[in-house]
Amino acid sequence: MENIVIWGTGIISGFITRLIHEKKISNLNIVCYVETEPGREEFEGLKVFPASELSRMEYSKVLVASTFVKEIRNWIVENNISESDICYAAERKIAITRRHGWEVNFEDDDPKEWISFMKNVLFTNSIEFIESVSEIGKDFSKYWHAEELYKAENISSSLKKNQEDMLYTSFIPHLKPAGILCDMACAWGFYSEIFAEYVRHIDAVDYSEYQIRVAKENARKKGISNIEYYAADAREYCFDKEYDAFVMMGLLLNIQNDTEVVEILKKVYDAMSPGGYVFVKDSLTKMKEAKVYGFDLRDSYTGCYRNMGNYEKMYTDIGFKIIEKRILADDFYTGVVEKPSVGYLMKKEHQP
Repeated sequence: MENIVIWGTGIISGFITRLIHEKKISNLNIVCYVETEPGREEFEGLKVFPASELSRMEYSKVLVASTFVKEIRNWIVENNISESDICYAAERKIAITRRHGWEVNFEDDDPKEWISFMKNVLFTNSIEFIESVSEIGKDFSKYWHAEELYKAENISSSLKKNQEDMLYTSFIPHLKPAGILCDMACAWGFYSEIFAEYVRHIDAVDYSEYQIRVAKENARKKGISNIEYYAADAREYCFDKEYDAFVMMGLLLNIQNDTEVVEILKKVYDAMSPGGYVFVKDSLTKMKEAKVYGFDLRDSYTGCYRNMGNYEKMYTDIGFKIIEKRILADDFYTGVVEKPSVGYLMKKEHQP
């Protein structure tokens, strides 16, 4: 059993504490919590001390579970605390191994399985770890069972601007007034409504029944009559017509099973007319791992961030040609995880 001090009393600290108390992490014991200037006397049933008390404590490691990494590091340097005693949860891959529970190894610098944190999101390359800490388990789409409305304001302004710029300059010019478009993962129909001006008909599909109800009502109020909305699982949805264009923004982020993803892409390819275009956008990773999973500690939203090269190969192996690729947002960094949002314009080549 390894005795640790946790620096911070926020969401990350609370999450780690629960994992330890529930024995999901079985080899750590929390001595206490510290903060540079404590704002409370207790946290999760233990005393919160000023960081200045660290020199009087017995511990094997201080786990910094705070987003104020720069300030904490400066304080540690100024107060001559040994960096070897410190582990920054947001700046390294913390090794995990599954035995009776999960065990943490702070000394492994090249872990096979690991966890890390960015702001209030847990990242890991282990789907088994995600399954053990989340009620959603391996089927990330279950998140959308809740009466949740995906809001445009949840997207950063720069990402939204860059995304719409690519749509207007690269995708929309290929749409035909007599064409038929399918918008997969349409949410509440914001972009379906934009495309409606440029095509004859749109089939818009989303997993969330609630969002589809909102989308239908929005279209009714705006007098948009050429969009048909469907609440359906993309993995089970069957296309009943040929489409000139497809849009899939954020769909594959919520489906971590590669076999299911390939089946969806095959269905899309078969349903497209030769020479048709598809616009796709997902958050991916440039890391060596095939997949990195993100679990939001605030609302349990879980995403699968695929290796960029592997993601592109899924499309090209089926027969899509990548016409254009843009990094729409490249500002999602930690010391460990990089997950840019990437937009692609792809084309189904004419078949002989």
